[in-house]
Amino acid sequence: MLAVAAVVIAIVQVLRPSGDQVAKEAKAAEAMLGKCLAQHGTNDGHPKYSSTPVPCDSADAAVRVVKVIPSTPGSPLCPAGTAAVELIYNGVQYPHIECVEAVRAGG
Repeated sequence: MLAVAAVVIAIVQVLRPSGDQVAKEAKAAEAMLGKCLAQHGTNDGHPKYSSTPVPCDSADAAVRVVKVIPSTPGSPLCPAGTAAVELIYNGVQYPHIECVEAVRAGG
């Protein structure tokens, strides 16, 4: 019986994000503001970006994060001229969306 209870608790913890993970994701998302990301391939024709920033003046920099918004239902959209990028964070159902614009040559 104790083993069954332990399994149930483990499943609930995996399926339900902890407040700590949500807070960590929010802080990490806000830290991306103004940073640049490198493109690493595509997925179904859409660019995939690294979750680790690169220097904006590097040749690898593809986009700059210009706004960070929540991705909960009913949240605002990215501004015109930007694209939405969602960096997955384990244990967070609604990770923030990074609104990105292309990096111009020379940073």
